[in-house]
Amino acid sequence: MQLIISEDSATPALEALIVQLDQKMPFFATLGRRVTRAAQAGAKTHSQGGSFWLSIANATRVQAVDNNGVTIGCNHYAAAQKQYGGTIRPVKAQALTIPIVPEAEGRRAAEWTQDLFIPKGSNILGYSDGTGVFHGLYALVKSVTQKAEPWWPSEDEVAAMAAEEAEFWLSQ
Repeated sequence: MQLIISEDSATPALEALIVQLDQKMPFFATLGRRVTRAAQAGAKTHSQGGSFWLSIANATRVQAVDNNGVTIGCNHYAAAQKQYGGTIRPVKAQALTIPIVPEAEGRRAAEWTQDLFIPKGSNILGYSDGTGVFHGLYALVKSVTQKAEPWWPSEDEVAAMAAEEAEFWLSQ
């Protein structure tokens, strides 16, 4: 996931400010850091105490900066999925395993020491406790559709930050 901010992609009002700058690289550098901090803060607002959203925030950084612009990116595997939502399908398996009990959350099916199986006519993966009682762990599904959880600054927010930074550098 990347955001490239340059004079070419600026609004006419912002472009008019940027062309007035003697030194464009300091402007793009501080703007890049500011947008990065906003994206990191946006990711952290979704956190409920775990490390997932923090890992997205930590993977967000300024990737390149020069006199022509700045590139801010996040190389976390789930960054774009969380930002935009969409359908998830298994890549190397026939089904996704969706935890249905607390003890299955955060654990892969392969981590269980019990022999897991799917009862005939069901889509539930689990184990038998030896007394004939089946303990379901995961629902097996072909795909899931995830809602978007936007965390990246909006175009309007980035434009406002850019205008403030340009005004700051013009006042120097």
